[in-house]
Amino acid sequence: AYLEIADTSGIADLRIDAGTDPRLIFALDGTDTWTIAPDDSDEDSLMFAQGGAPQTNTRMAITKGGNVGIGNTNPNNTLDVSGDANITGTLYSTTALDITGLDGANVATFQRLGTSGNIAAFTDDGQTVLFIDSRAADNAEINAQNGDLRLQTSGSDALTIDTSQQVGIGQTAPFSLLQIGDGADTKDNYLVISTSG
Repeated sequence: AYLEIADTSGIADLRIDAGTDPRLIFALDGTDTWTIAPDDSDEDSLMFAQGGAPQTNTRMAITKGGNVGIGNTNPNNTLDVSGDANITGTLYSTTALDITGLDGANVATFQRLGTSGNIAAFTDDGQTVLFIDSRAADNAEINAQNGDLRLQTSGSDALTIDTSQQVGIGQTAPFSLLQIGDGADTKDNYLVISTSG
């Protein structure tokens, strides 16, 4: 069985007008499986619910303002998801991508500023605890090069941890467990700590 709506003008409407409680119910073998209905309380949202009671098992809601809530009947953002999300593709943002905690406080911000570089800021209780900035040579930068982890300040390498977990301060190729200073110039003062005694 099927329902066909058509007229000679090529325009066809399906209108459900039930006063206080209009709803569209999908059923299988006499059992209500899904319901689409406006919110009974203030008709502010369009509810998609499992079963025949839209107020009981709402899975998605769309407000008049265009906000979409998944697992949330009162979305405060364009997309408001209550629960875990699995994204197998790429998440794009034309401005900044902000990550907030359950208390609404900002946890991290990722931003691409044109073609000049990237910013990643991690915060705790409103205070920035880690800031990664590659926009200009006078900013600090954390990066990986050939497997090494490097911290740069003003465009120069300040600290390096190589693939053998050897640490160099002012040295990009430490030859011992800890090397402070480059040791290439005899005028430099440097400290070497190794396991060889």
